[in-house]
Amino acid sequence: MNKLKRIQARARELARSAKFQGWRFIAFELRFEDGFAEAREWLYAPSTQDELDRICQAARTSKGEAANTTCVVLHLHSTARQRARAYQ
Repeated sequence: MNKLKRIQARARELARSAKFQGWRFIAFELRFEDGFAEAREWLYAPSTQDELDRICQAARTSKGEAANTTCVVLHLHSTARQRARAYQ
């Protein structure tokens, strides 16, 4: 699987997890993954953003939960810090 396909699959997987509010949070998470540079154009296309937002909303609705935005942001911040330390 090439890098673009891997990032696309990962983005959709994250959207289906019901842990993310929308594409922006997913983009933040993916920016640390190998292949992000190759997938950037795809990720920032309006059609992709709409698709990921729809998947996120459907996943959150089907699980019957509205994830706490603060918890999601804190998780992303914590993950970013951990990954940043790994690159130092």
